[in-house]
Amino acid sequence: RTSNPKRMAARAFATRLPHITARLFPSRFGNNFSSRMMSVSSSVDDVVITPNCAKRIRFLQKKYKDDSLMLRVGIDPGGCSGLQYSFTLDSTKEDTDKLFEHDGSRVVIDSDSYGFMKGATLDFTEELISSSFQVTQNPNSEAACGCGSSFTPKS
Repeated sequence: RTSNPKRMAARAFATRLPHITARLFPSRFGNNFSSRMMSVSSSVDDVVITPNCAKRIRFLQKKYKDDSLMLRVGIDPGGCSGLQYSFTLDSTKEDTDKLFEHDGSRVVIDSDSYGFMKGATLDFTEELISSSFQVTQNPNSEAACGCGSSFTPKS
């Protein structure tokens, strides 16, 4: 049996359809559709790490042969909406950093950025033209730019 590339592409798209639909029509599925589907947070202030995000962090740990690597999330001034997210790999945790873990992966957020990240959902998305870590839900955001890399904080 030979594999049909068009059929394989259609299957790949169909498996992602619920997540794409939820992004396009958030009112239809509620604002926290992706976090309800992927992970459960134990506290309102927790940062939710989706399984895709955790999987990508573990992949990077294996790729660089360093189990101490963590995803560091920060908030910097700039971007279209005033503040922008930054994502880097780091192997050190400062005393004031907040640490979040999911399925063997770790995310650290500095104390200044944490105020803007309480209750947010971190995801790793793969699309046709790019792959990136993203903040898909942030209750501290009043508005976001179209690409999702920057936001306006709530007053």
